[in-house]
Amino acid sequence: MNEDAIRFDGLDEAIIGTDHNGFIVYDHDIMITLFCRQGMTTAEAIEWIDYNVLGTNAGNGFTVLMLNKELTMEELGDE
Repeated sequence: MNEDAIRFDGLDEAIIGTDHNGFIVYDHDIMITLFCRQGMTTAEAIEWIDYNVLGTNAGNGFTVLMLNKELTMEELGDE
């Protein structure tokens, strides 16, 4: 792992690897599950991730999120 990689507290279970730069790759669906375990609804968890993770615009060392495209398209009604 790159020493500049950004690691989010409480989301280690969602780490699925690193990218070619050594930055952490998180599974978006697992992140949602972890936030839901803390009492958030799915919608609240997605909003939290969008604002507090993706919205950080952290620059160098920023995290990669892997989305399950099939699940995402199904949830959106685009099949």
